[in-house]
Amino acid sequence: MDLAHGYVRDSGLAELATGLAWALFGSRSRLTVAKWVNAWTELRTYVLAQFPEAGWRAYIRSWETRIRATRIEMALAHRDGPSDPVMLTHLRGIEEILEHQRLGFHALESWNGEAFRWGAPLARLRVSLPPGAGEIVLDTRELRGPVDRYLRGVSWGTRAVPRRDIRAIRGELHCRLRGPSGPRWLTVVTRPLPPALNGPRDSRRLGIPLFALRSR
Repeated sequence: MDLAHGYVRDSGLAELATGLAWALFGSRSRLTVAKWVNAWTELRTYVLAQFPEAGWRAYIRSWETRIRATRIEMALAHRDGPSDPVMLTHLRGIEEILEHQRLGFHALESWNGEAFRWGAPLARLRVSLPPGAGEIVLDTRELRGPVDRYLRGVSWGTRAVPRRDIRAIRGELHCRLRGPSGPRWLTVVTRPLPPALNGPRDSRRLGIPLFALRSR
């Protein structure tokens, strides 16, 4: 009950609805919920535009939520994804991941001279493992602290990755993946970092910080 309450309190509408559907139902339910969220955010954005006194920041946040919901809906509706996924034949820096190969990531930033992107609380990567590989490793540099403290879950394609197959080791998130190695969406769901903790000028709701990914 406390976990559910915290999720409702901290999560945005798009991540909350899709996250709950992901946990409780199946891919068809996730798509239905994404469509509902998209319609709701479209209506909310329109209403806010009619009342300027509601505040510019509220209007911008509504647009950001609508964009996230639209991209989530598109990804769920086209589960086959793009024809050219990220091929994890070697270490891939986040700056190498093209826009159509990622979903729910913010603009490129730098930390100690290294490029990274903040993910949203629900972030996805379209990847393909090389033959013989059975694990994906996400490098976070512990920018937000140990990954297992804020991770909610990982899915590979339409299947959730069991907790026993997920390990956090020195800033890296190791996910052992089962099933075919063809192109699939890797989905990472995290507890949102509240905007108040990001600094007074950063209103983003952040998830996982990602520097690079590789297979093993």
